[in-house]
Amino acid sequence: MVSYLLLKGLFQIPDTGPGPDLIKVAGLARSFEPLIHYSENGVQQIGDLQETGVAVWDLGESVRFSNMTSAPVIVRELDDLSESLKTLAIELTRFFANVDGDIDRYCSLSRECFLY
Repeated sequence: MVSYLLLKGLFQIPDTGPGPDLIKVAGLARSFEPLIHYSENGVQQIGDLQETGVAVWDLGESVRFSNMTSAPVIVRELDDLSESLKTLAIELTRFFANVDGDIDRYCSLSRECFLY
């Protein structure tokens, strides 16, 4: 009897084990699609903001050396705008880094969960 069970176990086709749940994977991809879509061109948006900040600063410098009577007020406003754009670019960089990290972390955790 024992030898029969042993031989049966040796020649039996093994189970393939747990496989990914494709419905869960498709649902995950669908739920992250808008987030991934809107964060795709985040790097380009940050670059555009940085370029705009430099252009605003440059405009402020041009106004500073002009003979306009209200130049100091305009320059102060342009400098504030340039600083705001620089701060916004830094915060967007942090935001998109966090979003990408969260997506990667969730997907790696979900891959492990989908196998069971």
